[in-house]
Amino acid sequence: MSVPGLLRAGMIDMEPNTTVVQQFPAHEAVPDAAAPSPAVILLHDVWGLTPEIRALANRFGREGFFALAPNLYAHPFSVAPGAPPWMSYPMGVAAEEGWGGFPVRSSFRRPEAEEAKALGAGLSRARLSEIIARATGHLALASAADPARIALVGLGMGGRIGFRAACELGDGVRSVVVYSGTGIASRSSLRSDETMPILEYEALRAAALFFYGESDPEGGRQEREAVERVLASAGMPHEIVTFREAGRDFFDESSPDFRIAASREAWEKTLAFLRRTLAAPAGSSPK
Repeated sequence: MSVPGLLRAGMIDMEPNTTVVQQFPAHEAVPDAAAPSPAVILLHDVWGLTPEIRALANRFGREGFFALAPNLYAHPFSVAPGAPPWMSYPMGVAAEEGWGGFPVRSSFRRPEAEEAKALGAGLSRARLSEIIARATGHLALASAADPARIALVGLGMGGRIGFRAACELGDGVRSVVVYSGTGIASRSSLRSDETMPILEYEALRAAALFFYGESDPEGGRQEREAVERVLASAGMPHEIVTFREAGRDFFDESSPDFRIAASREAWEKTLAFLRRTLAAPAGSSPK
């Protein structure tokens, strides 16, 4: 796919074994740059890998970041000759009436909130860790990306996932940006059985930037203050930005919560933060 300002953009498979297709699908946006670029792993909200998320990955690419947006809802499937039968099964029965097998759809609109939340609730920590490990592995093999300079950027559900992944990856991630990431210092409304990601703060090595809408019913003052209290007491580099008169989805142009001024400010702060935290060390050479 040709996108102005990018070397290429489109769906790829993060699985390096090409004999099995669509094992770990993701949207990739590669900047037109001579040297390996700093990388952003973009983690979508409960609505899935929507056109807006793919467009956001392209925006990061045009700003000079190698952007990778994994499809967190995808299940392995293949229609390749010789693939195991179970891998082609979902595609063969998806149209059957009353079908309740693997989900084939991976993006949703506002009227489909219940279906989207059901898929979000089904994402286990083990599956998410596997997907993000594939993403970092893909960046390590991509000649256009610098795997020593990786940031995680997550929106909504993806913000919670990104913060926990940053704790898990330790020195493997330089920074994390969280947009309306509820459930970091409270129980997740999607997966109430899981521990709070903030409890793993001691493993965090990445600088963190958080954005919240003040009128977000889930990311309220108590959540924000808990995140601030823990990270500040631990002396970890972080910043929390709260936008007045903004709701949860202030950054999402498809949402009634969208606020253009807050969205622009968040974008500018995000770019400045990523350029600072992902800057190449002096004297470093391309891989």
